[in-house]
Amino acid sequence: MRSALKITIVAAIVSGMFTVAWGSPETFSIDAASPSVPGVDQSDLLNPGMSVQIPKANLGLGAGDELDALSTGIDAVQDNNIVYFSVDRLTLGVAGPLTPLDVFGQAGLSQQAGDVFVTTNALGVGSVPLGINSVHINQNFFGEVPVIGPLVNNAGNQDNLDALSFEEFDLTGDQWQDRPVYFSLDSLSPTLVAGGFSAADILSSPSGGGVIGVFATALQMGLQLNDDLDALALLDLNSDGIVALGTDMALFSLAPGSPTLAGLGASPADLFLTTFNGTSFVRYSAASLGLQAATDNVDALEVQVPEPATLGLLLLGGLTVFRRRRK
Repeated sequence: MRSALKITIVAAIVSGMFTVAWGSPETFSIDAASPSVPGVDQSDLLNPGMSVQIPKANLGLGAGDELDALSTGIDAVQDNNIVYFSVDRLTLGVAGPLTPLDVFGQAGLSQQAGDVFVTTNALGVGSVPLGINSVHINQNFFGEVPVIGPLVNNAGNQDNLDALSFEEFDLTGDQWQDRPVYFSLDSLSPTLVAGGFSAADILSSPSGGGVIGVFATALQMGLQLNDDLDALALLDLNSDGIVALGTDMALFSLAPGSPTLAGLGASPADLFLTTFNGTSFVRYSAASLGLQAATDNVDALEVQVPEPATLGLLLLGGLTVFRRRRK
């Protein structure tokens, strides 16, 4: 009976893909080791379909920089969130009731790094983290390599989606940002040295382009300067690009090797919450996301507020969405 139920759930998820208007990814980036680079750059903001939305130069970035995390600053961060995330190529996940359409199953098919997953309940309906996850968007929606369905075994390399937003930044189609871009950079990015920034800082590039600034420092999040902020969902309540201590909120992960992880005995798959009061704490553990603490890494992040009326509209397994039509 349990096997029959599992087959029914998996079939419902596959048949429901790209049908439900809920949580639509609009902007992403991929890492430098992705086979789609150098066709696009690891610091470009991309549209689904692998076209460039904002080129790196318009963000104030240059050669060798790598975007690590991304946000519009209007993410609905709160104490309880439905969490959407992506993982790296070494992530294994934990087998659950929705395997093979979870991190564990996708890792077995070498497809995990380009997908977006969502925390769910046992029926595949989006929920606050309960230790279960499911594919929300398969990598072929983004045009990432490999361009295959979620149940096909991948025999080659795969793109790694390492920054994500459900919002667009270019609203007019001129490849310049029409809202501020909040982001972090990989620790080896030359712009960090040139600007005196840390890989643990949240940086910002203003609407229309301009000089990169610091929205929030590592110290305001209780982090060390040698940490690497790897995934980000940010709420800038005043939308003014100036951090409001104790009021603005961020949910984030840290890259493997970050000293704060070692000091706390935490994992790159744990998600931290901060209100920029000089501290952060683990809000969602790796286990609560359906991930392994020892091996896994969350490297892209988005959130939504659970709303009973919205959840009631979701059919069994209907976790994936349509793209908003571009004008």
